[in-house]
Order: sequence, then structure tokens, then C-alpha cells
Amino acid sequence: MVTDAGDGLADGTRQQILRSASRAFCERPFSVVSLDDIVARAGLSKGAMYFHFQSKHALAMAVLFEHAATIQALLTERINHQLSGLESLIEASYFMAAQDVHSRGIRAGLHLLEQIGRADGVQEKIFTQWFPAITSMIQRGIEDGDVIEGTDPEGLSRLLMSLYMGLRQTANLDVPQEFFTHFESAWMLILRGFTHPNRLHYFVRFVRRCTAVAKNNESPRSTYQERSALS
Repeated sequence: MVTDAGDGLADGTRQQILRSASRAFCERPFSVVSLDDIVARAGLSKGAMYFHFQSKHALAMAVLFEHAATIQALLTERINHQLSGLESLIEASYFMAAQDVHSRGIRAGLHLLEQIGRADGVQEKIFTQWFPAITSMIQRGIEDGDVIEGTDPEGLSRLLMSLYMGLRQTANLDVPQEFFTHFESAWMLILRGFTHPNRLHYFVRFVRRCTAVAKNNESPRSTYQERSALS
């Protein structure tokens, strides 16, 4: 019983450190965040921090992997068979973008993926974990007749992820209305490259509805309720 209580306390302390680090890495680049700042935010001693993490880099990598796993789970959960493959893909992308805008943890994880994720192939490893969910939605889109036959699902997955990670560099996550406007513009451009011409008009309206939902900070699930109006 004592051991279980001790393990629970240690795990609670570790999570406290991770939450404080996530807030710090969300607000400032890895290079300027100090361990003193993280420890102060957590209200703990440096000894407590070093008990769980040997260095700032080790702590940052723990934050990165924790939130990367969360994103992978979110993408998997968005594979909604009530929607078509391409609808699911668009909705999932907006859900991820909304998490990036509103969740400090998700934003910190994606910041760190850009800032330190290239070391030791970490970025490629994480993207490889995310791609199956994205690829499966694209494959369903092909089967549904919404995505042009012959489209390479894995190649399109990489293109979409590259587009999103690039958009984070050129648009302001702290101004959601502006960010989602740019996100919509990106979708409008890329849709024309792989959407079946007979279905393009529908998906243009679907993207616009997703943008409106995101800007109103509503649940992305409310998009489903609008499908009959779009059909």
C-alpha cells in the first residue's frame, strides 16, 4: 500500500511537471524556456524535476511524445463511418486545428515537433504514426468516389500534413478567426487537386461550414447536423 501511494504521488508530480512544461513550451520557443521557469510554474524543487527528467531536452521530448500520442488518438477517433472518407478527413483536420488553437498541450507538442523533432528522426517517426489514420480516410474517399481514382493516399497524407505544419509558420494561432480563414483558403486550393469534379462544389460548402463552426468555437461534431442542408 505504501508503495502504491508513493507511485501515485510520483506520477502526480510527473504530470504536474509535464503540465507546467507544456504551458511554457506553448508560450515560448524551446531555446528560451528555462528549467527554473518550469520548476517555478510547477511549484516544485529542481530535485523533484531531476528525479523524473534528466534535462530540459528530456522533459521537452516527454511533452512532445505525450501530445503526439494524443493527436494520434484524436485522428483515429475522427474516422467516423457516419461520414464519407473525405468528410471525415476535412472534419478531422479542423478538429486538430481547433485543438492546436485552444489546447496549450497540443500546441506545445506541435511547437516542439517543429523545434527539436528533427533530431534522431523523431519527426518522421511521429508523422509515420499519424499517417495510417489519414491514409485510411483518403482511401475511403477514393472508394466513395469523392477523391479522384489513382490518387496516392500516402502521398496526399504527407502533402496535407506538410501544408498544415507550414500554415502554423505563416498564420497566427493566437488569432483564431484569422488562422481559420487561412486554413479554409488552403483547403480550397488543395481540394481542386484531388476531389472529383462532380463533388467539388459540395466539399467547398462543407469546408466553409467547418470554418464557420471553428470560428464560433463550437464542437466540430455540430458539422454533422448540417449535412442535410448541404446535400
